[in-house]
Amino acid sequence: MSKNKYIHLFAFVFLLSLFACQEDEAPRPFFYGNYNLQTISMDRAMDLNNDGEASSDFLSQVVDGSGNPGNRLTLLSSEMDEMQFSLFYPNELTVQSGVPIIRFPIENQLLTVVFAEETNAFAILRMQPLVPQAGQIIAINLIDRSTIDIEVNKSLYDFSNAEWLETMVTYRFVRGLINA
Repeated sequence: MSKNKYIHLFAFVFLLSLFACQEDEAPRPFFYGNYNLQTISMDRAMDLNNDGEASSDFLSQVVDGSGNPGNRLTLLSSEMDEMQFSLFYPNELTVQSGVPIIRFPIENQLLTVVFAEETNAFAILRMQPLVPQAGQIIAINLIDRSTIDIEVNKSLYDFSNAEWLETMVTYRFVRGLINA
């Protein structure tokens, strides 16, 4: 064999071994994308809108039929994963005859998170809460391949008991196309 054939053979083997030894990229996690708000539930029945009816369905207590502006969660992949969603919070406008007048606007949340496969939970690395009344996020759990629950501890006024109560509120988001 000539010297050039050895060089070509050596170069071919070298390149083959170089590509064969590269580690495959880790598969992209399945949970990135858009999620729609399915439910918001409370750990107890409360009357949040002073209509005389207590319910553990948070949305039925705070949404007035004009639509739900805080109905999405987006999980983005970047150097550090980002999660964006909105939380309702009680905004006490005034008090009349000892009874608070409360509305429930939303507060946008932007979190930097990391997923722990062993617990199916997202750990919060950084959070930008702007309104403390939106509550403290206790846990973000991946329930299955298409469902994320966000547990938030917040203080809510229960008109049936006429007092502010610490309540666990669970926002459930389900994977899907963004609804208009």
